[in-house]
Amino acid sequence: MDEKETKKLFWACFVALVATSFVFGLRANIIGDWQTDFGLSEADKGTILGVGLWPFAISIIVFSLIIDYIGYKTAAYFAMGCHIASASHAFCERTDCSLLECVPHRHRQRHR
Repeated sequence: MDEKETKKLFWACFVALVATSFVFGLRANIIGDWQTDFGLSEADKGTILGVGLWPFAISIIVFSLIIDYIGYKTAAYFAMGCHIASASHAFCERTDCSLLECVPHRHRQRHR
């Protein structure tokens, strides 16, 4: 890998980490709205935020074991796809396509 490709890879990884931090920040900022909209308890909020955090830690460990095999380019595309999916999921949270499906039936009645 030449120096130009190394720089591109560095900046791609940097952008991916920045995107990750924005997604974590976005979720932390909208969790209060989710609590109000969906009648979530503090435990529910913790579960939602935790489920968004532990896969990040596990993926760092797992990907560090297989990254040389699959290649950094493949990993970067996979990460970009995951970030886009996470952001789109967060932005459409007020519709039937995401969190509303996970709310117990007793809470759904007042939102329709």
